[in-house]
Amino acid sequence: MARSTQAATISPRPDWLHALPVDPPPFEVAFERLREHCAYSVAPSTVCPMCMTKEMEVLIVNAARQAQVGVRPKPEHYARIYNEHPDCVGGESTHRLFLPFMIRDFVVEPFPKGWSHFDAPDVLEPLLLAGFWYWSEATIAHVRILATRLFLDWFEEDNWLFRREQEYRGSGCLGQGHDILRLCAIALIDPAELVARLAALKTAKADAALVEHFPFTPEPPFYCSLQHGEDLQAYRDACQRIAFVLEWRLEEAYRHIINADWLTAAFMRQTESEPMLAKLISDFEYERSVAMVHAGLSEEATDWPDLPRTQLS
Repeated sequence: MARSTQAATISPRPDWLHALPVDPPPFEVAFERLREHCAYSVAPSTVCPMCMTKEMEVLIVNAARQAQVGVRPKPEHYARIYNEHPDCVGGESTHRLFLPFMIRDFVVEPFPKGWSHFDAPDVLEPLLLAGFWYWSEATIAHVRILATRLFLDWFEEDNWLFRREQEYRGSGCLGQGHDILRLCAIALIDPAELVARLAALKTAKADAALVEHFPFTPEPPFYCSLQHGEDLQAYRDACQRIAFVLEWRLEEAYRHIINADWLTAAFMRQTESEPMLAKLISDFEYERSVAMVHAGLSEEATDWPDLPRTQLS
């Protein structure tokens, strides 16, 4: 595959990874475009009776019907799907139908009343278990634009509309920032570019993201629900390879950008105003944090694993 060029000493970016899209629309516009795109997904009519009660089924089915017509479902009515195998909740199309609402409810906005971080499901890793990287390129592109808007609003433009944790407060709290970075990586935005953008900002929030939340790339999925036919592991292996390349890009960026000079400068700029953050920067042993096993991947090893994409209706 052809490969794009990239400045500095980091390896050229594989052509299936993307720079941050330029000038994405405001959040509400990007959200609505993704919602309209996903609204054509088939809503489930039933769920696995062995996994869920009849009451749970009614909540999920009704929430899916609401999502189809643009009515925002209550997150507690559909959150259970992220704890189950996609086949048990209507398949990958169910995950795509709820996708825009999931991002809004569990990545962007404050958690529902009475919920905490520990109550909320992990919604991003299940997205990969549902084969997100082999959904349509149009779906991934919509998510990429929305993720970019969230990145810019949270880290660069101080234009965040939804407050869970308003600012980095020197106590290991980054609010939604970590999930936003994970969403960007899942949407196939080059982790090396994300690191470079954060490193150049020189703000407490960006510095905290770099030293507190390494790595922010997703874990390789241990299964993929698209596994059907003779080779039940082809999609799982392909998704694990994609996750491996994302981690490699992140590690390369840390080797070349988050080096001793950067750490020293970050410590100096935060030592007076954010002493707890300065200590975290001082303690960040990047040479031990960045595993060297991914160094020097060949071009072939970073090619996109070419498998058919799902045709979600």
